[in-house]
Amino acid sequence: MLEKKFEGKDWLNDLVASPETSFDMALWIASFKGESEQIPQVPFQVSHLWVYLFEVGPVANGAMGPVPLPFREIQSWMETTSVKLSAWEITLLRKCSQEWVSATYEAAKPDAIPPWAGAEVITERRVRVSKNLMTALSSKKVKK
Repeated sequence: MLEKKFEGKDWLNDLVASPETSFDMALWIASFKGESEQIPQVPFQVSHLWVYLFEVGPVANGAMGPVPLPFREIQSWMETTSVKLSAWEITLLRKCSQEWVSATYEAAKPDAIPPWAGAEVITERRVRVSKNLMTALSSKKVKK
């Protein structure tokens, strides 16, 4: 049973889609899948905010799943850790949290493409879907 579950690399997508998955784990998964060189690097000017995002947690728990961090959560984290952030940094943390939640929901879709995928991956996916669609449509006979 376990052998069947871990037969391919699809089970890794479930880990990436989880909001509890750390960024380090996501990088490990991407490297296992051979995609780590395609992941964009965080600019060093804002790399401290990336660290802060994962200290406070990239998402908050909502009734129906992960939700973006509320400003009060960021404020509470700042007070607890004695970290002073400017208004633009707080806004950027919140925006990163919103994007994280959005990407989490997109990654849960069965046909999700990694956000760092190049144009060739997207083109390949479109060609494959188009062929499958044409095959499916050609096998159906229209009754008059």
